[in-house]
Amino acid sequence: MKMLFPEDYGDSARNLMLKRCAYSEFRDPNTSKISYVRRPGTGFYPRFHVYLKDHPQGFVVDIHLDQKQPSYGGGSHMHSGEYDTPVVKDELKRIAEAITGVQM
Repeated sequence: MKMLFPEDYGDSARNLMLKRCAYSEFRDPNTSKISYVRRPGTGFYPRFHVYLKDHPQGFVVDIHLDQKQPSYGGGSHMHSGEYDTPVVKDELKRIAEAITGVQM
């Protein structure tokens, strides 16, 4: 699920995720790609997983929920993620409210 943030919110997208949204930076050990995670519980999974993408008008938050560790081999990149569920929608709303300071 994606949402465009088209304004300047007084800080970088990275810092907004870390400081306002309580996410942690995650560097994929296989690809070195940076993303952001937040765990609603005490375990490593489930976890909300966010990728930030630059956009000509601001930045895009691309979020999904990883329910469990990938259970594949052979270099596949698929996993058991939820992309458009009520839980993901609620978390994206929470992120939007934290970033914009406006209740949605």
